[in-house]
Amino acid sequence: GRRTLCLKEIDLRNTKIRIIPYGCFYRSSIERIYLPETLEVIGLYAFAESKLKEIILHPNCKLNKIESNAFNKCQISKFDFKEGLIEIGNSAFDSCLLRTISFPSTLQRIGCNCFEYNTNLINVEFPENSELSIIDSNAFRHTKLSKFVLPKNLRYIDNPFRNELSNVLTIYYHPSQYSNNR
Repeated sequence: GRRTLCLKEIDLRNTKIRIIPYGCFYRSSIERIYLPETLEVIGLYAFAESKLKEIILHPNCKLNKIESNAFNKCQISKFDFKEGLIEIGNSAFDSCLLRTISFPSTLQRIGCNCFEYNTNLINVEFPENSELSIIDSNAFRHTKLSKFVLPKNLRYIDNPFRNELSNVLTIYYHPSQYSNNR
């Protein structure tokens, strides 16, 4: 019969990998991965539908982009978003187990359906100096957020909850985001 390799842990800390390519660990049995300082991009479907539970980024990781569906339907409950991250693609963390998220100040865009169906998600935090300017549609749909504070530099938001506002009790915005001159 055919044998399947069932790795549970991979350590890439001592590599010079810059990109984890399209579907590299798609539907894999990996539960824990250590990623190197040199990593810049996690590609489309890189870990989608895998058994991944834990991602350990190097403290000085250069990750600047997480592409669409990268962690879709993984079992991860936390992710350490590092400074330098600029974009999180569509459905990147759709249907994961994230509970709380602290975004880095460098993040500029959160894609469509990015954190949709994270049914354990109760808290999202943006730093005061956040550069976030775009939150696309359904980004936080089907979560348990009860409060949402819009970063002051936000310029475009396309209904991140899509008719799910009954769960979100309060949305806070910075006074500079609203003016009577519109």
